[in-house]
Order: sequence, then C-alpha cells, then structure tokens
Amino acid sequence: MSNASNQKNDLFLPYMRDVVRSEQSLRELNLMWRMIESSARMNPLAETQSILQTMTATRAGFDQLEHELVSSLVHEKCANVLMEIGTKAHYVIDIVVRNLYERHCRCRLSRHRP
Repeated sequence: MSNASNQKNDLFLPYMRDVVRSEQSLRELNLMWRMIESSARMNPLAETQSILQTMTATRAGFDQLEHELVSSLVHEKCANVLMEIGTKAHYVIDIVVRNLYERHCRCRLSRHRP
C-alpha cells in the first residue's frame, strides 16, 4: 500500500464510522487467526506443523486484503462525497446563472418602459 494511500486513510478514517467499524471487525478476525496460529505452534504434531505454514500464508494474505479493503472503502466514500459536492455545486451555478439572466431581462424591460 502506498504512503499517499496511508495518509489519505489516516486523514479521513476518523470521519467514517462505518469504515472504522469494518476495520475493527477485520482486525478482530485477524487476531483470531493469530491466536489459532499461536495455538498450532504449541502443538508438536507433524500435521500441525504442515498446516502452520498454510495458516501463516493465509494470515499474511488476509492482512494484505484487510488493508486493501479499508483503502478501497475510504476511496469509494471520498469519491461519493466529491460527486455529491460536484452535483450541488452544479445546482448552485445553475441557480446563479438563472438569477443573473432574470435580472438582466428585468433591467432591459425597465429601460424600455416610459
């Protein structure tokens, strides 16, 4: 994950409660993986040791997936906010243009009245 993405996440995450809740849920799940992995390390059976490598790789992949998911959620929410702001700005511009046009027309009409 890039440094810019980390900064973006750090900046916006405090304002995204639902993303923070999802991140916490994923961290709890990751903690469960670590606990299972730690328990497996204590077991001396050969079968456990072969599974342990797979568990370690799975946990590392899950950790990467967690970071990518949180970054994607932050990016998507930011994009939605920017789209909403753009739409509202467009409405404001339309209103201003319409008001200026109406004012221009009223001024022209008032000049032509005797």
